[in-house]
Amino acid sequence: MSVSVMKKISAIVLFAALTVISSACGPDWRKPETISLEEAIYVLDQSFESVRQRNLDALCELGGSVLSCERRWHNSGEWDSAPSSYPNLISSMILPDIEMSNGTTSRGGRLLVLEGIDGYGDQYRSEILIFDEGGDNLVALNPVFWINTRIARSNDDGSSIAKPLSTAVN
Repeated sequence: MSVSVMKKISAIVLFAALTVISSACGPDWRKPETISLEEAIYVLDQSFESVRQRNLDALCELGGSVLSCERRWHNSGEWDSAPSSYPNLISSMILPDIEMSNGTTSRGGRLLVLEGIDGYGDQYRSEILIFDEGGDNLVALNPVFWINTRIARSNDDGSSIAKPLSTAVN
């Protein structure tokens, strides 16, 4: 199976319910509505600069999970699949924190919807979620932004919901 086909098949659905991270961070994280578009774009800029420099360590340090980032990068086709041009920002919206019925918190953040052309010449449309992991440290869920990933939304019982994305950048 070609890497390009594997990349399309692995259009992973990521969960915004970051309960492991939220349990570890406690109440010291910033609320999603306080993360500005400029701050989120700064994290995206860092992600793209890491791609441009082919620096996997720097790219994955921007994410909430280094191992998850490395796995996504490997499954994407590694640097061959990486885009050479900066992604287009299609929209931005705030995903609120959700208090789950089991007592945990599903972390929210600022969602960026991106489009571009990957290293194979294929178009991608992906979402990344910028959130505060504690101590005012903003990180990205999905710093490997070119793999056609959508961030899932959930109800307070953990069931998935699909919400239409905003087309406005705010």
